[in-house]
Amino acid sequence: CWDRAKKCLYLARDRFGEKPLFYGKVNGDFVFASELKAIVVNYKDQMSVSRQSLAAFIRFGHVPTPHCIYKDLWKLPQGTYATVDQSYDVKITKYWDPRAIVLKNDPFQGSYDEAISLLDQKLTEAVALQVSADVPVGSFLSGGVDSSTISAIMQKVSGRKIDTFSIGFDDPKYNEAEYA
Repeated sequence: CWDRAKKCLYLARDRFGEKPLFYGKVNGDFVFASELKAIVVNYKDQMSVSRQSLAAFIRFGHVPTPHCIYKDLWKLPQGTYATVDQSYDVKITKYWDPRAIVLKNDPFQGSYDEAISLLDQKLTEAVALQVSADVPVGSFLSGGVDSSTISAIMQKVSGRKIDTFSIGFDDPKYNEAEYA
């Protein structure tokens, strides 16, 4: 969003970082986009890979935020916004932090059994909101506890049988089908 009065640009990333937001300077221009290819298509010849980010990718299997695989480009961290002035100086401000939300509220004072019951209630309410449909609803099962829990709750709140789906792989290292 461009603020005409303050002559600055605001960029914001969602609370959980579901959508990326890349920004930086390329060839003297300030650029930003939700996908790197939108930047690369226009500046392909002026961009180079960051050796530091490449090393992080090799080490961790991903480039950790706020770094980007390209030099002079960055990923805006989740729950933050950037203020960009006319000289392209970027100031990042955190507007949301889940830890602050948890700490702001009173900690749960109930027993272990009450916590289990409350969690079951909250999960059931959340899943019930998502499965309301006029057509059959299905669930994708991996080998994890989360997809199994969601599928079980879906069946509990559904008025009809739910279908579950899973993908299997020939390589046992990647195959979770038996657990699903």
